[in-house]
Amino acid sequence: MMRKSKLIITITSILLAALMLTGCKWGKKPSPDYPEPPEDSNAETFVETDEGKLDKNEGGGAVGLTYQTDVTVSIGSGSVGLFFANPSRSVDNLSIVLYVDGFRVAESGVIQPGNQITTLTLNEVGTRTIKDLGAREGKILVEFYNAETNEKAVVNTEIPVRVIVVN
Repeated sequence: MMRKSKLIITITSILLAALMLTGCKWGKKPSPDYPEPPEDSNAETFVETDEGKLDKNEGGGAVGLTYQTDVTVSIGSGSVGLFFANPSRSVDNLSIVLYVDGFRVAESGVIQPGNQITTLTLNEVGTRTIKDLGAREGKILVEFYNAETNEKAVVNTEIPVRVIVVN
């Protein structure tokens, strides 16, 4: 009898240790590995024709993009002028990151379907590294998020852009 209770205690201890090591939390919804950033405060309604939502396969997403490839950086004001929209036919949220000369210089918050942004603010890296006036190559990294779970999608998109730096 004593041997049987020691075995039960040992098995129970092992199970509890395994649960603690794996981070099991009863009653809590697991947080996504790459949480969605907050909604972009500069987002405004994007006016478009109603084409209906895109079809989305189970476990997938669907996004339509509308953007311009010319981006203006004002080093005097620390602002970025651009046009980027997440049309209402999209089913997922997105955010964008601007890279210039290989540096991450500005990023948006979440742009929900039916919204657009036309300005970003340079981050500290952008204000420190962008000094020379003129045109150069850059890219916009588009990161997608599931609108229901806020989990970051595995797929991202890079869009080459022409960056014009002004005073």
